[in-house]
Amino acid sequence: MARRTQVALVDDLDGSPATSSHVLALDGHVVELDLSPANAARLAAAVAPFLEAGRTSRRPRTAAPLREASVIRTWAARQGMAVTATGRIPHEVLRAYVEAQARTGGTGGTGGDGADRPGPATATADPAR
Repeated sequence: MARRTQVALVDDLDGSPATSSHVLALDGHVVELDLSPANAARLAAAVAPFLEAGRTSRRPRTAAPLREASVIRTWAARQGMAVTATGRIPHEVLRAYVEAQARTGGTGGTGGDGADRPGPATATADPAR
């Protein structure tokens, strides 16, 4: 017997279908939100002035915290990268994630199938934090 399990993201604000997950960090408080395209755009517009005015953090990081590891693993899988379900995320994957965040303004870029859709984003200067 075959079994297929599907996970559907639901927008945490209004209950509509979500297409992306976003990690926000402020003053040590980290949250992850699943958002629809409309609410993701609202979030991006709300934090844009702060991200533009801020400076890039150059603090070295060696590992992703557990709260963000699942977001990074999901992003990497969408990109066709091999990642394990547990353990350390390879440095190459973290670097690619950070570069994608920088290139796309925090939207995460495209999925592995080339379809342009939002991916995980973070309001911190260093997405691997």
